[in-house]
Amino acid sequence: MVTVFDPVSDCELRQKAMDLLREMSETEEFTMFNEELKFFIANQEELVRKYKGKTLVIKGACVLGAYSSALEAYSQTLKTHKAGSFMLQPCTAGANAYTVTINSNNIMMR
Repeated sequence: MVTVFDPVSDCELRQKAMDLLREMSETEEFTMFNEELKFFIANQEELVRKYKGKTLVIKGACVLGAYSSALEAYSQTLKTHKAGSFMLQPCTAGANAYTVTINSNNIMMR
């Protein structure tokens, strides 16, 4: 049996989710890696020229390394830096390098 959502309550749920996201965006956890992402975007053209196709390890405004795979980047960087203190970034051109689109066609059933 497929459940049809009441538009009013669906709207209320959506609003609650937006309020929660807004609240989370004010916390440090939600904003971690903002500096690293801004650095990558601002320097993307030059970084792609140097490291195209590699996985970059970025901490603050510094590239700590460029590796052939995300696994290699992560495991090698863990030897010298604490997990969660650096960002892994695929080094490719365009907004697709730092943008994720998620589509979902979920059907809620009871």
